[in-house]
Amino acid sequence: MSGNAKNTRARIFAPALAALCLFLAPSAIAQNTYGNMDSPQAAAPAASSEEYARIELAYTQVVKYYNKKLPDNEALRIARCIIYYSNYYKLDPRLVVAVIVQESRFNPSAVSHAGAQGLGQLMPGTARYLGVSNSFDVQQNIYGTVRYLREQYDRFQSNPNVLDYMLAAYNAGPEAVAKYNGVPPYRETRNYVVQVKKLYRYFMYGS
Repeated sequence: MSGNAKNTRARIFAPALAALCLFLAPSAIAQNTYGNMDSPQAAAPAASSEEYARIELAYTQVVKYYNKKLPDNEALRIARCIIYYSNYYKLDPRLVVAVIVQESRFNPSAVSHAGAQGLGQLMPGTARYLGVSNSFDVQQNIYGTVRYLREQYDRFQSNPNVLDYMLAAYNAGPEAVAKYNGVPPYRETRNYVVQVKKLYRYFMYGS
């Protein structure tokens, strides 16, 4: 990408990114901080109605940035589901955004070559386990995505590399992470962990 293209991209995305970094900050939506990238836990929401409206707007802008074809009401619905389920399962919502960007770029109809479906690219077996009957339904898919991420966090939270482990487990399955006692030596999975962490850092710090 040329320097001019990068600058243009930055100008276009700057308002949404600034909103994401600011209005998804801990003071706006949670009781505690998210300062440690390797401890992606959050607490119950504590936003005022005005702050919450700003949070919704920030999320919606980011969703629309990655999928400009989405109708505004659908982007808002996705934003609200991410906020709700992230707070319910006590995960940093910016991590959920990063995962969904990497998985589908906010395409609710996405299907991978392996058969993974929807925003969070749930495999049919995983969806059944999570009680998700329709992975193309925005609310069901985000529920499943966030719940599954939380389960991986709970499984590996005693490890200092919990973020790497939970992301690898989301991509390759927890059995693979347990087998190799870490991120499996799969190129796809290792690249996945790196890319999601880059996005997460970007949404946290803007760089």
